[in-house]
Amino acid sequence: MSDNEATEFNEFAAAVDAIEHTHDFIVIDTSGHDRYLMRLAHSMADTLITPLNDRFVDFDVLVTVDPGPSR
Repeated sequence: MSDNEATEFNEFAAAVDAIEHTHDFIVIDTSGHDRYLMRLAHSMADTLITPLNDRFVDFDVLVTVDPGPSR
């Protein structure tokens, strides 16, 4: 972990610690780019919500990622 990532981690953890006991939910809107803070937020999340375009190619990708129950 770089010095910058360590600083970002400590600041992010402090921000979450400051509010986690007074709020039922914390919503973190991350960028669509692969960044350290985005990966950190995803690793701490209980639930991830990802937008999905309504193009057929996106549905094909969804099936590839989660084919659902076997039949």
